[in-house]
Amino acid sequence: MKADYLGLVLQRPEFFANPALNEGISIITDPDRIHEEERRLNTEIGIIYRDKYVVLVKDLVIFPGGKIGTYIRILPAAGKGGVVILPFYRNQVVLLRHFRHSTRKSYIELPRGFSEPELSEERNAEKEILEETGYKIKQLRYLGNITPDTGLLATQASVYLAVLDNHQKTANIDKNEAIQGIEFYTLQEIKSMIANGKIEDGYTLGALALYLARDD
Repeated sequence: MKADYLGLVLQRPEFFANPALNEGISIITDPDRIHEEERRLNTEIGIIYRDKYVVLVKDLVIFPGGKIGTYIRILPAAGKGGVVILPFYRNQVVLLRHFRHSTRKSYIELPRGFSEPELSEERNAEKEILEETGYKIKQLRYLGNITPDTGLLATQASVYLAVLDNHQKTANIDKNEAIQGIEFYTLQEIKSMIANGKIEDGYTLGALALYLARDD
């Protein structure tokens, strides 16, 4: 076990909080017990990988039935999740056709991105919109949170409704984002696309469900 894992436990205790007895999966953070189980299980426990965006952790856990083992999860390096933006331009929703490396295919999805720790969530939303669409935001409103993958990601994403400025658009979309196109749809068209399986990105589906469930 690497020392930086225990540092993470001390720095981010909310990610290592345990449920009531026998009500979930408990994490063992005692160093001596971790070293013992590393030898028994023949595996390394702790931080497996980290960069500026994510921390991949293998925890030592006790399952509800009493079995001891390991569990992989991904924590946000910034200490907070990303942002998802539902942008409207002239009463249409702006969607991206975005190639994703993990699945090696393209998706129709809302703009989104990791949070950068030095920026507020609102500034992160403005940054992502500018980088991914070239538009600036005229109005921004917080809609709520979604938890996109409860089995792997220890994070929530904040969802914002954005009205884009009709008169401000730059030509400098970040080419490293692998965005293949910007598309405009009515809400009715989007509902049909969801029903027909043309929109399957989890962040996008969650953000749209949050928006469509609201009365306003």
